[in-house]
Amino acid sequence: MKGLYKVLCLIAALYALSPDSHVNCSYANYTKGEKRNHKYLPTSLEQLRAEGVQSIAEWKEKQWKDFMTKVKEEFNGFNKMMENEKKKWIDGKENEFKQWIKYIENKWEHSNEEMYNDILSTKAEESLTWGENEWSEWMNTTGKLLIKLDFNKWIESNEEFLKEGIRKDWEEWNKFKLREWTSVGWKNVEDKYWKYWHVNGKPEEPLYEIKMEKMDKWTERCKNEEIEWGKWIGSVEKVYINADWDKWVKWKNEKSTSFTNWIDSFATKWINNKQWKVWLEERNNAPSQ
Repeated sequence: MKGLYKVLCLIAALYALSPDSHVNCSYANYTKGEKRNHKYLPTSLEQLRAEGVQSIAEWKEKQWKDFMTKVKEEFNGFNKMMENEKKKWIDGKENEFKQWIKYIENKWEHSNEEMYNDILSTKAEESLTWGENEWSEWMNTTGKLLIKLDFNKWIESNEEFLKEGIRKDWEEWNKFKLREWTSVGWKNVEDKYWKYWHVNGKPEEPLYEIKMEKMDKWTERCKNEEIEWGKWIGSVEKVYINADWDKWVKWKNEKSTSFTNWIDSFATKWINNKQWKVWLEERNNAPSQ
């Protein structure tokens, strides 16, 4: 079997190094792979010239360029889809903001001992003897600050959700597109062949130096593709993925203004209603733990 294996390897090498061939696997099932993938490559000079190239090497470079052109065109569709999804998401935030305001209003209208101690913190015991002036000052300073912190956390959690969703969809999409390229018949077989030969090739085997030269060219081509892909990914992420979304920035600014107006009104109402008395009553009447 070793003799047959060497013959198959030699046939594979000669075919891989010929001008009108593609590189194939050097495994024992080489011929099976060759028949399966041969149709993806030009088999004559006429076919090469029909695509505007003169050699298999030029043809492979053209395939990559055509692939990148196709991916860039398809990204426009992906980006449009993402914009539609983001619009649906931000439209839903309007009602969520109103619900969040109601939640905060309800939270600050009532209390129990645990919540009271949590909100008042180090002032919990001292506040039991406060009068109207002390409560008014506390609400207009510390109280409003605590609510503001809750608002910031809510905004940040939504922004994190938005960015994480965009990032996840983008990564899944671009990885899927790259797999489209690496799974192309001739590309897949070529990559497997040279990765295998890089590990298993021996200096004493036939055409070793020529195959080394061919492998170096394959490595260089793959590296160039990797660099170009990385640059394109980086440019897209800078402009579309990582950049602040203008509609979200506008929405945050608008809601920050709405929140500022609301919190001033809410604090005034809270003080006028002497809501701290409800807090103290509910705290004192709460069942002991």
